[in-house]
Amino acid sequence: MDLNKKLAVILMLMFVLTASLSGCLDKDEQTGQHLPPSSNSSPVPIINTTKIAYFGEIIEFDASESYDPDGTIEVYSWDFGDNETSEGILATHTYKFENYFNVAFPITYSVLLKIVDNNESWEYGTHEIMVYPREYIFYFDRMGLTEKVPVTSKDMIKASFGNFRFNPMQELTYESSNYINIQPCNWNSTIHIEKPKFTLINSISLTLYNKTGEKITEEKTSLNLFEFWEEKTISIKGKTIKPEEFKSIKLSVNGFSLREKISITYGGESASHICFDFTI
Repeated sequence: MDLNKKLAVILMLMFVLTASLSGCLDKDEQTGQHLPPSSNSSPVPIINTTKIAYFGEIIEFDASESYDPDGTIEVYSWDFGDNETSEGILATHTYKFENYFNVAFPITYSVLLKIVDNNESWEYGTHEIMVYPREYIFYFDRMGLTEKVPVTSKDMIKASFGNFRFNPMQELTYESSNYINIQPCNWNSTIHIEKPKFTLINSISLTLYNKTGEKITEEKTSLNLFEFWEEKTISIKGKTIKPEEFKSIKLSVNGFSLREKISITYGGESASHICFDFTI
């Protein structure tokens, strides 16, 4: 057999073998014997809640839009970032205000949601919430500013129209033991006053200072000079326009009094105080 015939025979055999193998592979593919192994997709966590909240309010958390592409979600686990946890597709939580007076607000909590599907695949989702205090309330006391209603007492001050030698201006100073970080806010102070009937008061002023003694703001309320009352509750309102490191308050009374002085009362139902409202 010459060379050409040998090559023709070899090519023919290769063609037959290739066609046979191709048929076998087609048959295997059609019967599904070589399908790749199955795989599981991870679930997708979605958290719906607020971005800004206040201490003390009930916050709702909703994971109902979370989904699993190829199964069902069996477990929803919440971590609220303050060592508190919960379970379930819906959850509620309240962040507690623990006298964080020397912390810059807001405090940001990172909420963590872990979901697990029916094939035990899991995934995490996160959401940050900025939490503000609704208000600070500080009570005036002879010892300074306190966070609790003090024991009933009073402090004395004379009214003055200025720094006259016979009737010099007086001030009462109320100071916190530490400076307090104050965000922009409205504030309202309630002052309980007792005075002799014929003592004259024209106005009462409050001045707020920061930790270095710089004035933050000053407000006063005007009164009818010739009203002959003996007890009165005075309201003074103001605002801060930028973050401040609040430290102390000075109170002064504009008017005229001689030997008998004016009383600023503390504690009980007559607890003079100042409230910083951060809900603006």
